[in-house]
Amino acid sequence: MLAIHVLTGAVAVMLAWLQVWPWLRENHPKIHRRIGWVYFLGGVIPSAVLAFPVSIMTIFGQGLRYAFLAMSTLWLITTVAGFVAVLQRRYEDHRRWMIRNVAMTTSTITVRFLQPLAIGATTWLLPGTYAGQEHLVMVEGAVAGLWASFVGHLLFVEWFVLRPRRRRRRAERSRRPVRAAAAGT
Repeated sequence: MLAIHVLTGAVAVMLAWLQVWPWLRENHPKIHRRIGWVYFLGGVIPSAVLAFPVSIMTIFGQGLRYAFLAMSTLWLITTVAGFVAVLQRRYEDHRRWMIRNVAMTTSTITVRFLQPLAIGATTWLLPGTYAGQEHLVMVEGAVAGLWASFVGHLLFVEWFVLRPRRRRRRAERSRRPVRAAAAGT
């Protein structure tokens, strides 16, 4: 199960950025759709479904198990929501859900950098707490790195996805007085 999860996850990671690349989506919609089907059926769905038993069977404790299960759940939810949105031809919703999905997909890359940092921070900030318990430091660092990775990705994406709306509102507010002044003269 783990091997298939990793292989299909690798497919998802390799195709994720192509799917949210605006140039490809706008200039080659057929290619975007075809890659999307491979991303969906050959990458995310099998990998996300297999992530559940792999998460449950981890030997590294409850903290990591819960983090993996939360990440797997959010990965599957964003996938299904994006797929349903495109089937209903709600393309803007589809785009937003799939950006969230790519955040979940690529957080597995970021975690590889954050876990060693979390382990180092744990030993540096709390040297007496885990003295002589190197295995516990590794597990706690892995848990902290995983949560920081996917929560950090989602927070960034929510800021990125929602930001254009705020800019439009500001632009509309700044235009209103000009229009009113022009109408009054």
